[in-house]
Amino acid sequence: MFEDDDLKQAVLDKIVGKYTPYLAGIEFPDNVMRTTGIIQVTMEECTGKYYK
Repeated sequence: MFEDDDLKQAVLDKIVGKYTPYLAGIEFPDNVMRTTGIIQVTMEECTGKYYK
């Protein structure tokens, strides 16, 4: 898990920007930053289907 507050802020900005764009770019309170966890997931394989 990452503890970098700048990374947490950037990730939260992306999520907030997608779902509530009018709140994008706000500064999150300290309690939100302390309780937010970020986990990096590395994709090893991806499959899908294609329909014509």
